[in-house]
Amino acid sequence: MNANEVLSLYEAMSVAMRNMLSAAQSQQWETLLEFEQLVANITATLQTSGPEPVMTKEELERKGTLIRTMLIDDQEIRRLSTARLAVLATIVNGTGTEKKIANLYGSARPE
Repeated sequence: MNANEVLSLYEAMSVAMRNMLSAAQSQQWETLLEFEQLVANITATLQTSGPEPVMTKEELERKGTLIRTMLIDDQEIRRLSTARLAVLATIVNGTGTEKKIANLYGSARPE
């Protein structure tokens, strides 16, 4: 793979990460997962493409900028998804508590 092809993959990954961030911000979790899979596929392609080609100073700077942008996006995605997971954990724990109470005291619903 040449430098332009590698940079194109980094560009595509950066776009996918930005789309993941947008999905997380709008709580479109299924969409986020679709873009996460795309990022995983691009990452696998980069990892299996053999040694990275020699890049010019400008190409290395562009690659660095893309990586820094992706890391910033990833940090925000993690913040948003962690908050969502906390909400889900509360819901799951509440459901578990309701079941424990129902098992302990029986159903409060009249039959």
